[in-house]
Amino acid sequence: MKAFITVFSLLLLGGIALAQAKPETTISGKVLLDDGQPASGAHLEINSVGLRQNRRSESVECDETGGFKLTGLAPGSYSIEVAAPGYVTDEATARRVYRPGETVTIHLVKGGVVTGKITDSAGEPLVNAKVKLQRLRDLNGNRVRNGDTSFLGDDFHTDDRGIYRAFGLLPGVYVVGVDGETGERWLGSENEAPTYYPSTTRDAAMELTVRPGDEHSSIDIRFRGDAGRAISGTVTGTFESSQPFNRPGLTLLNAATKEPVASSSPNQNNAFVLFGIPDGEYELFARQIGRREENSAGSLPLRVSVKGADVTGLSLRLMPYASISGRVVIESAKPGEAKCDPQAKLSVEEILLRHKSELRNPRTLNALLGDIDEAIRPTAPDEKGEFTLRQLEPDAYRIETDLPGENWFVRSMTLPAVGAAKNKTDAARSPITLKAGEKLTGLEITLAEGAASLSGRVTPKPGGNLPSRLRVHLIPAETTASDDVLRYRETVIEKNGSFEFKHLAPGKYLMLARSSSDTESNSQRPAAFDSTERTKLRKEAEAANQQLELLPCQHVKDHVLRF
Repeated sequence: MKAFITVFSLLLLGGIALAQAKPETTISGKVLLDDGQPASGAHLEINSVGLRQNRRSESVECDETGGFKLTGLAPGSYSIEVAAPGYVTDEATARRVYRPGETVTIHLVKGGVVTGKITDSAGEPLVNAKVKLQRLRDLNGNRVRNGDTSFLGDDFHTDDRGIYRAFGLLPGVYVVGVDGETGERWLGSENEAPTYYPSTTRDAAMELTVRPGDEHSSIDIRFRGDAGRAISGTVTGTFESSQPFNRPGLTLLNAATKEPVASSSPNQNNAFVLFGIPDGEYELFARQIGRREENSAGSLPLRVSVKGADVTGLSLRLMPYASISGRVVIESAKPGEAKCDPQAKLSVEEILLRHKSELRNPRTLNALLGDIDEAIRPTAPDEKGEFTLRQLEPDAYRIETDLPGENWFVRSMTLPAVGAAKNKTDAARSPITLKAGEKLTGLEITLAEGAASLSGRVTPKPGGNLPSRLRVHLIPAETTASDDVLRYRETVIEKNGSFEFKHLAPGKYLMLARSSSDTESNSQRPAAFDSTERTKLRKEAEAANQQLELLPCQHVKDHVLRF
């Protein structure tokens, strides 16, 4: 599990810390091509991250050395997108967020190419046919999601010879298809099903593995013209009827692969229809993201079976989304406590918060899409530390924090006491359960300075080998912390056996290396979230008897953990 946490050097007044020194306002660095040459003239676009109202978007070009400088940035977190003809940002860089004061190097890799010819059943070229390339997984086998659920992949069109050329593709595993809207042939029907390479249905489609710089040629498709079906119905529930261009969006997903198949919006009478749907099992849902929070809503996914006939009379009911509001508090330093970095000039707006579903409601979109992290947009607190996590389905959630630097850790997450209870509720030990439309308030996330970090390598016993998938666990050694979930951490080791933990609370730990199955994902639910599993972890770790004490602000490197 990746942990998220933040860095500040702030003077405290009443609990919330406000920066007194002038904050950094610049992000600078270089963009390099995969051969190490500067990406002269590459175009950069920077965007605010965190769903805050003071969003910032700006673009610049790299100079002849590949250098760039983004200035005048407000405190916060930012994403950087780089565009250079034929190149793409590598996977690790694309997922990063940046904060003012950083100097970074961004690497580009040569994008992949897929080209071929599209013909009809008689072998004649299809002109201006829509060719769709859908990225299913990255090169590590992790399932990916092409942006928002309404985005169905990159579209390209054929020329007057029926030839298409898709370039600048991200590394990964793709399928290639031709839409039922077959361009200027004028013989097609909007209710024809897509045809996939090599002229087959989706379930028999051949997958293409695209690596940096790969070029796949002769990816030819003969359009079959198979009859598709229509799926129709209505959307009910309250939404902004006064906003004609802000209608609910519908998305149809393949029930097995979770790939988007089609999308649409209802008309003014709230009726919808999706054309060109092949026989199969699907999940259909609707979402309405209003300008005001109270007008944002979503439906539960509806299972749809298409078997040789149109499906009519469906009904999707929009339910208002829930939210969680609270504040981030910086713990006051105790007399005599040293600061890790007295010169740090960071602000509370640089924290990012994410909600992670426990998937306890099997009929939510959370459960349908599973652990695709791109589905979770982060939220940033304002200058007072106040935040609201919005657009939450009825489900159970845990909150993760993404903090810059390395000197702060999460001390606690609490909710106000319930009923006659005197103590606050530990919001980290148990997930936060929300009903549709519920507005939960009072979540308090407390940060403390003095975080430690740990990196090292797992080594096998003499003559042995490490399993293909291995997780390293940190368990608090103090019995008084046995149920302090924030002290439990785990991560998947890299291929070379290395691991790293940041933003750790100082204290004594037990370490444990555990095998995990090949089907487990990198972002699976941490074992320590379950009380029974916490007990098992402690027993195994005590038997392994590999202990470590981390002091405040200590950064341990090259630690060796025996497996």
